[in-house]
Amino acid sequence: MKRYASLAFLTASFVLLTGFYGGCGSRDPAKRAERIQRHARSHVEDLLDEVDADPTQTKRILGHTDAVAERAIQIHLEHREVVEELHAQWKSPKPDAEKIHSTIDARVDAVRSFLHFAADALIDTHQTLTPEQREEVLDELH
Repeated sequence: MKRYASLAFLTASFVLLTGFYGGCGSRDPAKRAERIQRHARSHVEDLLDEVDADPTQTKRILGHTDAVAERAIQIHLEHREVVEELHAQWKSPKPDAEKIHSTIDARVDAVRSFLHFAADALIDTHQTLTPEQREEVLDELH
């Protein structure tokens, strides 16, 4: 189970961190999001080719990839609003502690929800692949 937890963490990290820091060739968030999604999908397509996934497996897993990428991009875009809100509180003569804490709690809940969503996608991906393919995935990731 630890391997799958590691795989979930690595996948979520990959999706969340790939190119989110201005390196996606554009300052336009929509263009960056599109590029991130293409990159994540390409990475998974390559992995599916390596494990000889059949068309049904590929369709199902790429559906998960796209859904996780879309949610990750949404989380990222929302992050900017959260940072702006926290900056506004910092600039305030008397920051609203309740608002700061509720903002942080909402953010933690959103990220937790995303990570559970990604974990569910990985669990379904696990069940979609054969035991041999799952072993090949582990070999590719190490």
